[in-house]
Amino acid sequence: MITWEGFAHRANQEGLPWMYQNLPDWNHPPLMGYLAAWLLRLSILTGLRFPVVFKLAPIAADALSLVLLWKIWRHRSSHSAAALAAVAIFAFSPTAILVSAYHGNTDPLIGFFVLAACYFLVEKASFVWAGLALAAAVNVKLIPLVLAPVFLANVRRWREAAGFIGGLSVGAIPFIPVMFRAGTAFYRNAVAYNSNFENWGIPFFIRQGEANPQWSNVAAHLHAVFVPAGRYLIVAVILAICAWSRWRRRLSTYQLAAWGLAAFLFLAPGFGVQYTTILGPVLIAASLGWGLWYALSAGAFIGSVYYHFRRTSESFLTSIFKTAFPYPCSWIGVVAWIGLGAFLFSLPRARSSRRPLVGGVKDS
Repeated sequence: MITWEGFAHRANQEGLPWMYQNLPDWNHPPLMGYLAAWLLRLSILTGLRFPVVFKLAPIAADALSLVLLWKIWRHRSSHSAAALAAVAIFAFSPTAILVSAYHGNTDPLIGFFVLAACYFLVEKASFVWAGLALAAAVNVKLIPLVLAPVFLANVRRWREAAGFIGGLSVGAIPFIPVMFRAGTAFYRNAVAYNSNFENWGIPFFIRQGEANPQWSNVAAHLHAVFVPAGRYLIVAVILAICAWSRWRRRLSTYQLAAWGLAAFLFLAPGFGVQYTTILGPVLIAASLGWGLWYALSAGAFIGSVYYHFRRTSESFLTSIFKTAFPYPCSWIGVVAWIGLGAFLFSLPRARSSRRPLVGGVKDS
């Protein structure tokens, strides 16, 4: 929240092109700068603290995700038990609570918009609206752009594909003024950006190798290769699962979207704890069992990180990250990361078309 409040002041005082040119940490799409600026003005107008006002946006996104999860599962089952379970899992998910209501970041908006894109495509067969929803997610962070093949994998007509691409293309409009005025800086800050090489997933094991004299040279080489290559690896595996689904064993859009986001988290060359909330609502839409497992395991991980970095001297409960995730937080993260790997390996073997996984097994 300290960082976002600084961004909000700069957006109001200097403008977004200046931010891309002068603030290396400003790596968000333009609309998020406008959002922060508007929320700061609302904070001043109402007299509420900026963190309180800012967090209303991700909390609202989570509330809308609950509505969609209820609709998805209620339509899928003649009984309300599954819908209630989906709502309960997400409503009490530690990842959603910790990121939206405590950390305060924009990632929950991505989870909602990706879920909305799946909902429009699967439940409403509205390809234009699905494209618009994914475009909204890309305007929160660029990460969801890797999911475009997911939504095209189950499209069978050129007209439908054109509608989705047309809706997605609308998302490019907010970027145009910035590209004209600060294109090089935008590319450097946002497009070429890699998050922290953290103690999570593959980077964690590479860092462990770098700390071991016997493996330090090999690990250092892997570090140098994996950081620039990681994003291309993520795109490659998402394209592979989309091809598998289209020509071998069809998976639902919910499953493919959850698989794509899980692959991003599993293979990410850079990581922030807020990323964990991107997957939550989509995974619950695909599988109640995996959704519950992820909510608990990822929640325990990020909760331990926030607790470790807490500052007891502050009047408010505050966490300030100063180093890489320490022991035992990093090993708790390994548990969540292994679960993601198990989900990734189990999904291609599941038989499903539109209906999702319940506890990792086809819902019949």
